[in-house]
Amino acid sequence: MKLTHKLCGAVLLAAVGTAVALPNATKADNVPVNGSADIEFTRNTTENTTVTDPTGSSEITDWTVTDPGEFGIMTVSPLDFDKHAALDIPAGGKEKFEYWAKPATANKGNADQHPIENLVQFKDDRSIANHSFKLSAELTKNFTAEIAGEDAVELKGSTLTYNKMRLITDIAPALKPVTPKFGENGSETSAISFGGGSKEFLVNDVAAADGKVKGKGTHQLTFGSQKEGTAGDAIKLEFDADTDVRTAKYNATVTWTLAEVN
Repeated sequence: MKLTHKLCGAVLLAAVGTAVALPNATKADNVPVNGSADIEFTRNTTENTTVTDPTGSSEITDWTVTDPGEFGIMTVSPLDFDKHAALDIPAGGKEKFEYWAKPATANKGNADQHPIENLVQFKDDRSIANHSFKLSAELTKNFTAEIAGEDAVELKGSTLTYNKMRLITDIAPALKPVTPKFGENGSETSAISFGGGSKEFLVNDVAAADGKVKGKGTHQLTFGSQKEGTAGDAIKLEFDADTDVRTAKYNATVTWTLAEVN
């Protein structure tokens, strides 16, 4: 109502006569005005337990998978060194027995069962600029068999040697690790033995041209390639040849750890 009243008053003044002078119109300055725009992203809390084979062609549904949150290990393929006849101590002074892990099996017992390379899947979804990390493993329980009526027996001097490592990442190329280092001290081979402590398998700490360490996303550290025919000779088990090998099933535990690089 106030604005309407002023406009009416101006009309009345103009009707009285031309002797009344009106003020000159003032040109308004074009003053810029800023408007704000906002968007916010929160951590994706949807559980992510999807594992695909390294080619990305099929999903693996029968492995034990956990969601570690934004940083951690999701799954590890179980190693299977197959069945073998128990051997006597070999002649000729051989010091070690050696066996190779079979390729892993995806979706065992289902119509889509198929072999793939053994692997460790982990992720780094931290909201940080530098995604440096290292993946390590330790043989925390030796190959042991439970024999009725006596103490558990072990494979003496057990050592697991991992070769033919590569890193597969499901993220855009610009966000992938620049130069990941494989194996202990960059040797591209890591060997773990019972009582020998933890050894590094992968270190990601090399910065890109912009000074940031890339590596966000879900990763798979694989051993050998099923497609290239090298999945069956990538992980070797050795133990002392003078071990009294019993007719039994031996099992061991390999503990994997993902940690930040200090």
